[in-house]
Amino acid sequence: MPADQSRFGVITGRVVGGAVQRNKIKRRITDAIRAELASLDQPIDGVFRMRAAALDCDYVVLQEAVKAAFSKVKP
Repeated sequence: MPADQSRFGVITGRVVGGAVQRNKIKRRITDAIRAELASLDQPIDGVFRMRAAALDCDYVVLQEAVKAAFSKVKP
């Protein structure tokens, strides 16, 4: 993988729910991450740890959380 690409991982434990619920939240957060990648000035590596409360969040709330996380790592 080229050094000029950002890499992200998404962690969901069994406490979040069954496989269907875990995959659903992974798809939603991955989509929110992709939408915000353009705002990054430099490539970064990151890990998002999902909690059970994320299942009940609207997509807009997840997107705001990703924006907040990205704003903390910007120089």
